[in-house]
Amino acid sequence: MTYPSVHDPTHLYLMTATICGWRPILADATYADIILDSLSWLRRAARMRLFAFVVMPTHLHALVMPIDRSISELLQNFGSYTAHEIIKQLRRISRWKISIQRIF
Repeated sequence: MTYPSVHDPTHLYLMTATICGWRPILADATYADIILDSLSWLRRAARMRLFAFVVMPTHLHALVMPIDRSISELLQNFGSYTAHEIIKQLRRISRWKISIQRIF
């Protein structure tokens, strides 16, 4: 069954995002900061109003109101940016660990 897309700019939305496989990487401040920086940027850029949020080790919740785009666009932008940044950081750290292991 297909549901119609609903967007109401006057509504609050509960946004939930999870880490693939429910891995607890957001317990590390390096990765949690990527989430916090992204939420902050979206708020400062007037893309959304942020009413509340909580970052857990495996996922996050936020109460948001999109300003200049639909909720689906906002979620897609947020998810895409944060996923790419987290993956980039994971690769950077992985290369660093491999380099250190080769030295010792």
